[in-house]
Amino acid sequence: MAKRLFMVAGEASADMHAATLLRALRELVPDVVCEGVGGASLQEAGMQVLLNSEKLNVVGISDWWDRVGEVLGGYRKVIRHLETKI
Repeated sequence: MAKRLFMVAGEASADMHAATLLRALRELVPDVVCEGVGGASLQEAGMQVLLNSEKLNVVGISDWWDRVGEVLGGYRKVIRHLETKI
């Protein structure tokens, strides 16, 4: 049975570092299945991106207020996905 991993990288530098980690992990555990929240680097490293973190980047309260529906919708999507896997 394949090992499963869920990762969350909420911004660009986390996406880059998590992708490096995932590539190294795949050398040790080639059949690992990785899903989560991340950007292009994690996707290129082989993660199934459920929610693109670039769409969640907000700066300041006014930016948050303008995008609250999108952010909360993404949160709900992730929670529903995890509930089906546990």
